[in-house]
Amino acid sequence: MIEGLFSEAVSGATTAANYEIKDDNGDTVAIDGSITNVTGNTYSIPVAALNGGSYTLTIKNIKDTSINQNKLADYSSTVS
Repeated sequence: MIEGLFSEAVSGATTAANYEIKDDNGDTVAIDGSITNVTGNTYSIPVAALNGGSYTLTIKNIKDTSINQNKLADYSSTVS
């Protein structure tokens, strides 16, 4: 499981298509179930067991919940 924390309330965070996880070889790691809101702005992203090494998590197509529904910049980070 990977947890994602957003700095503000967002929409689209429970949509699996908005996340991509790749291993060191560039192979996609499947999301293994539903993404859920844990608490506040923290979301749980279920994945099969990660077997060590580094993974890249990319998050895209997320919007804040303001009246303008601003699209957040796409974000990538290394997860290990």
